[in-house]
Amino acid sequence: MGYPLIAGQMPSWAELVTSVEIDGGPSLNVEDLESVDFSDTLTPGRVKGAGGRTIGNTVGEHEADGQIVVYYARAVSFERALKLANPLKPLGTCMFDLALSWTPLDFNGEIFTVRLVGCRIMSRQVSVAQGPDPLKKTYPLFVTTVEDNGIPLFE
Repeated sequence: MGYPLIAGQMPSWAELVTSVEIDGGPSLNVEDLESVDFSDTLTPGRVKGAGGRTIGNTVGEHEADGQIVVYYARAVSFERALKLANPLKPLGTCMFDLALSWTPLDFNGEIFTVRLVGCRIMSRQVSVAQGPDPLKKTYPLFVTTVEDNGIPLFE
């Protein structure tokens, strides 16, 4: 067919299942996420030859990052669970993994999984404004690596 369909359907937010696995603590289901964003990059170094031509490359440097947006009330329990598992550590040094999976609603076809490994909260951002929308907390994340369907960009 040429299209990456799962039993005739593309995966969407409706099929997403998430869990946060806290290092040294219990698993925490994050049911109140508004969004998850992640990326990873491998930047090879250039080996230059005569005349400035590229004649080769190095393995390079890998970087990954991410961001989650959590509804505020759930964000409070998320932070408490991180601190409970790591009472002597500052919140920003507590590590966790974020696992995402998409299962077709009819349970036929492939299950897709992404794992953000070695996450730490780098900052917290809250914007409070008038209107009917719920309060949210944004967490830019340090991510050690991304495993997309079990395949990291760089091992």
